[in-house]
Amino acid sequence: MSAIYGILHEQADQSETEAIKKMRASLAHCVMDGEGYWHGSPGSLGFCKMALYAQQENEKQPFESGDLVIVADCRLDNRDTLVKQLCPETDRTSQHSDPELILRAYLRWGTACVHHLDGEFAFAILNKESRELFAATDPVGFRPFFYTTEPGRFLFCSQIKGIVAAMNGQRDFDEEHLFNHLFRLGNQEHTYVKGIRALCGGKTLQFRDGIYSVHTYWQLAAGGKYQFKNDAQWLEQFRELLIRSVEKRINVFGNTGISLSGGLDSGTVAGIMATVLAKKNKPLYAFSSALPVNYQGIERDERYYIDSLNRMFPNIIQTYVNADNTGPFDPVEKAFAAEENIPNGYFYMEQAILNAAKENDVRTLFTGIGGDGGVTTHASGIYLLVNRGAFASAFRIAKSLAAYDNSSVLSVLRHDYLSHTTAWQRLRPKRQPAAGNHLQPAFLEPYLSRIDAVRRQKQTDMNNAGLINNGKVGRIITMFTNRNSMHGISSCDPLYDKDLLEFLSDAPVHLYTIGGQRRGLVRAVIEDFVPPEIRWRKNKLPYGPDAVRRALSHSADMVTELSNSKYDFIFDRFFSRQGLISALQQLRPYGPGATNKIPSLMTIHSVQAVRTLAHLRELGFSC
Repeated sequence: MSAIYGILHEQADQSETEAIKKMRASLAHCVMDGEGYWHGSPGSLGFCKMALYAQQENEKQPFESGDLVIVADCRLDNRDTLVKQLCPETDRTSQHSDPELILRAYLRWGTACVHHLDGEFAFAILNKESRELFAATDPVGFRPFFYTTEPGRFLFCSQIKGIVAAMNGQRDFDEEHLFNHLFRLGNQEHTYVKGIRALCGGKTLQFRDGIYSVHTYWQLAAGGKYQFKNDAQWLEQFRELLIRSVEKRINVFGNTGISLSGGLDSGTVAGIMATVLAKKNKPLYAFSSALPVNYQGIERDERYYIDSLNRMFPNIIQTYVNADNTGPFDPVEKAFAAEENIPNGYFYMEQAILNAAKENDVRTLFTGIGGDGGVTTHASGIYLLVNRGAFASAFRIAKSLAAYDNSSVLSVLRHDYLSHTTAWQRLRPKRQPAAGNHLQPAFLEPYLSRIDAVRRQKQTDMNNAGLINNGKVGRIITMFTNRNSMHGISSCDPLYDKDLLEFLSDAPVHLYTIGGQRRGLVRAVIEDFVPPEIRWRKNKLPYGPDAVRRALSHSADMVTELSNSKYDFIFDRFFSRQGLISALQQLRPYGPGATNKIPSLMTIHSVQAVRTLAHLRELGFSC
């Protein structure tokens, strides 16, 4: 994706000129296909271009019209509608850029323009006379937008590093970021830098006279947008939306790739992509984490399922990535700079896949992320149906799933209903979260109530509405976006498409298990996109299956490193040195169905957090 940035100031001086230069320099990797710059009395705006779609070919930014100037990272999907609504009949051509159409929409509808835009976007519009800034992100939050205020200044950028480069004064670490890394439950507006905020999906921001305000204009909820008479019509619409969510994101410029596992999510996306690209006589480049051929360990990979998809689509060019001589305990500095987050335990594999994609001139890398939270959710809906009083429907689903799971109806009801009730939670003893064993009690204690509040939420949240609306999904997506940009690659995550999410909000609950199967909704519509091996599979093998073995091979070195006094400030405040070292010494590789997966991965994540905090201290951050 492209990148935007800017600084508004009450009084310009030489230091502001240097600040905007630093901001732009931090985004040099984003200047793939040109750049633009605007400067005036209110401040400066900049744009770094990465062209992916036809309408970007002649796009120039910043774009000015009268008193207004805009910078935008965007892809509009309702261009034809907007051209008809906003352009005179004599000027209805395809030459209008997406930023121009957004600016025209703002001139027509003001801040309500966001309700008329369909696609992915993050933009900022500056009124040069009033010095007022209006910014917005698309409903889901596909495009990143970060901002902060300082005395007499407002700074924004697509990447956190741009703001950090231009900030004045002390840089402080935000503890909320550590909590979010370990438990995925933090306030999503927070970043690793205290004071720098993310403008999450579905938000607008207005800044004037030194004061900013943020407003929510969209939340995911059932709205009655989709209504059909029978299951066949629901399934037909779902299939159409699924195809469209992929097709509209396929790039024109450069090769198209996918990070492919053998599961339903990325498998479905890959099958649709391969079908669409084959009609254009184009290949699909697929990159997959895999163990070496003839590997002798207990771990297993997805090669069997991936090969079955490759046989189905001859235009898939497959690359298996082993990430040789790397692992979870590689230096964190490069990964942190790319992700602007504490790296997870698989970053070594993700970097290897991106390197392979770049070697194949891939410009856009798709993922299947998000499917298991909505499109292909494991949730059955039994909890929701019982709460609505639809006992007969709930029992029918439980009976069909008992046959599918090869278990009893009582077992299904216990798993899909009772375990999510308040009474059940009260009867069971509270469990320490896996990462809690590594933390100082004084740091963990204030967060325990928040952890308990969201435990077991998935069954009551069939389409990830909670994680969409609190910004978590958007923050994950934009992390991929900015990480990929370091390799000159954009990221596409079609299973979080807004139209798909709204459809799932309206769809009858029983469709999720149609055919008497978990994940039945997607299985019902993908017969010609995935082979039977993938369509009907019940299990899923881990991504980066030998991550723990790689970590184990360096665990002794890591124990020695963590004993160094440079980490004392971290173990005094956040982590237990003894607890983390003990966990490192207990790392064990795991195979399919193992129960030690989560504790082992949390140990790796905790080590990465400790090393990242030390790195931030070296960069001058107060931690």
